[in-house]
Amino acid sequence: MDAKKLKIPNKLPLIRTNNIVLFPYLIIPLVVTDEYLKKVIDFALENDRLLALFLLKDSGKKNEIHEYGIAVNILQMRKNVDNSISLLLQGAFRIKLIRVHEEKPISFAELEAIPEQLDDSPKIQALKNIAIELFGKINEESNNLNEGIISTLKNIKQPGRVADIIAGNAPLKLHEKQAVLETIDLEKRFEILNDILAEIIKQL
Repeated sequence: MDAKKLKIPNKLPLIRTNNIVLFPYLIIPLVVTDEYLKKVIDFALENDRLLALFLLKDSGKKNEIHEYGIAVNILQMRKNVDNSISLLLQGAFRIKLIRVHEEKPISFAELEAIPEQLDDSPKIQALKNIAIELFGKINEESNNLNEGIISTLKNIKQPGRVADIIAGNAPLKLHEKQAVLETIDLEKRFEILNDILAEIIKQL
């Protein structure tokens, strides 16, 4: 989804998570058993199917979340016989937290949508190519080479999308994924990502 083309509400139902960092366009399954989260899902399904997903900070402060997160679209929902809910979620666009509204029965994130930069300069292209090369080496060393995804990455015109796909599929730690997610400037995003990928290769 392109944040510029969507009519985006300035508040979305909030999910705080300690184990998920999702990127635009990427899809993940999620099983929900928590009763609060079920209420959040119900609200989203009754409205525009969008959620605000933010990673909790490791600060010791209860419910403190990072400033940048992701708006998430509910693609599919299924209620299971054990009363859990199975979801298929897709990252939509980056969001910046303005403030949290603790309402009943759920919390909302007041937010600002962050449009993706469209920088296609020679330096960005060079950084993109380095990222693809490093990601390919990681797949080779891991005996998990997916030639299809490498070919796809080379053909994607939006550099930011390439960085996000790699960050979402490479074995990054949670805080490393968050660092990539919250870096809006494309040059800095690729520099951070490439440093992380190079370090992963050293440890293989």
